[in-house]
Amino acid sequence: MKWGIVLLLSFFSIFMGVQKIGSENVIFAAIAAKSCIELFEPTARIFVGVAELFATVLLLMPAARFFGALLGLGIHSGAIGFYFNCSMASLVESIMSFFSDV
Repeated sequence: MKWGIVLLLSFFSIFMGVQKIGSENVIFAAIAAKSCIELFEPTARIFVGVAELFATVLLLMPAARFFGALLGLGIHSGAIGFYFNCSMASLVESIMSFFSDV
């Protein structure tokens, strides 16, 4: 059972990591546009993709599985944080534009 979960998480992480390394990602482009920090595209995108692949390698090694899980948790927590940050910025802009028109 434990290996099944590890292989499933590894497959997901490899799939997502390779996508970030391969071509431009809409999420990172949106973060770069909203934050006005050009570092997010492509530098941060490639770094996150490589970090996800490294976490996958650690997950597949029983002795390092804990550190791979910790690294993966950090990467995905950061992704969720940036996602909500951009979503909240859009929500605040929409509310502000609504009240400025009234």
